[in-house]
Amino acid sequence: MFGWASQQRSSRSLRYLVGGSAKSYREKTITGADAGHSNLHDSEQVDCEIVKLIWRKH
Repeated sequence: MFGWASQQRSSRSLRYLVGGSAKSYREKTITGADAGHSNLHDSEQVDCEIVKLIWRKH
């Protein structure tokens, strides 16, 4: 639970840093076995979000 809370704070910090200058900003919570920071590159949820971002398919 501590790791999850820490990741939440980290994403909120990024919003604070880029929120005023970014054209848009969106947060997505990833869940499941591949949701840990070191496993995100193996997550199908992350893959789908990256494809949507690159190809703008929302």
